[in-house]
Formats: sequence, C-alpha cells, structure tokens
Amino acid sequence: MHIVDVVPGSPAWHAWRRTGLGGSDAPALLGLSRHRTPARLLREKRGEPLPPIDDTLALARGRVLEPLARDRYRALFGVSLQPICCMHETERFLLASLDGWSEAERLPVEIKAPRRAEHREALAGRVPRSFLCQCVHVLLVTGAPLAHFVSLQPDGFAPRDQLAVVAVRADPRLVDELLLAERSFWRAVETGEPPPRPPRIDWSRARTEKVRAPFQTAGVSGRTSASAPSPPASPAPRRPRS
Repeated sequence: MHIVDVVPGSPAWHAWRRTGLGGSDAPALLGLSRHRTPARLLREKRGEPLPPIDDTLALARGRVLEPLARDRYRALFGVSLQPICCMHETERFLLASLDGWSEAERLPVEIKAPRRAEHREALAGRVPRSFLCQCVHVLLVTGAPLAHFVSLQPDGFAPRDQLAVVAVRADPRLVDELLLAERSFWRAVETGEPPPRPPRIDWSRARTEKVRAPFQTAGVSGRTSASAPSPPASPAPRRPRS
C-alpha cells in the first residue's frame, strides 16, 4: 500500500475521498448501508449536489469515541495505533482512512461505536455485515493478512464488556469478490453508467474470532500470542520497503 499525506477531516481529505472508494463506501455499493444507496454513492463520486444525510449525531458520537477506543486498545494489548490514510499499491481508486495502524505489527484496525445489538455481535466474536465488508476492504487496500475490528459501546454494558475486539483474517475469495464489485462500481462512476447491481457475497465465509487480552502479535518484533493466534507478517506498508 501507499501512505497518503492527508489529514482526516480536512478539505484535502474530502477531496481525496472523491477520487476513489474508501472503506465506508463498501456498504453503500454493496447495498448494505442504512444511509446510502448505490445510486446515491454513484452521484457523490461524480460530484453531483445532494441533500445531506441525517446521520450527524452518529458520526459525531463516533468521532468522540474513536480516540477513546484507541486508548483502551493500547491499554489492553500494549499496541499503539495511529490513524493514517493510504491507497492500494496498484488499484489507485481503492482508498482507506485507517482508524488505526500499527507500524510495528503491520496491523490495520477498524473502530466503530455501534448500536447495542451490533456490539453484542462483536462480544460474541462476530462482525456485522456492514462493518465486515469495511474490514475486508481494509485488508484489500493494505494487503495485510489480518485486521482487528474494535467495537466500543460504553452505554448499557459492564466495564469489562464495553470494548470488544474481533480478528478478521483475509479470506482470498471474499477479497477477490469485493475487488471485482468495487472495480465494477468505479467503472460506472467513470463511464456515467447506472450503478451495477450489488453482488451476492457470502459473508458467512469470513474467518473471525474474538481477541482477548493480553494479546501480542508475531510481527516484526517476533513476539508470540498469549491468547490468540498470531497473524503472519504482512508486506511492508511503505514503498521504500516494498
């Protein structure tokens, strides 16, 4: 993957996001989003004026809780995370604004502050489909063999259950199917065609498991996992190392 020097939330970041498909676009183009249809996403990427989406409160809540989730993750697992922006090595329309990236462990992290029902799924070691496809998108863009899905829900849960971490391993078939779907959608953006029909992807094939503290990956440091399988090292994230 290539690191992109842009600040999340800045005008430059918003302009950059319009040049391709990011993780949050995956649910929309697959017909899994509660807020955006494939047709709306297509118009967004073409730069057409559209009425705002009524999800301001959810987005604001996520922005507030995201740094807290990173802090709790670091406290539990001893792994520091930095938010970064990146793009695929060769498919330059595939973008990702990573909520967390561990340079030492080659590990991307997707953070959500979901509804209670969705958080319960994460506590059970599952990732809701609309979030799962975002995790697979992150795996596609970064080339990492594993990602962590982090769910934080401080309301209505005991302290020990407020943070859930689920490992999502890269399944080659799921990654390839998502790549084909995103290529097809981006072709429609560029040609002016209607949005393609969302494919039927069997997300039950995803390999997920709950991660429990203490956790240590077997990344470049050579450490071993204390309670969860160790992900293999992924390709170096920066061009000089590739």
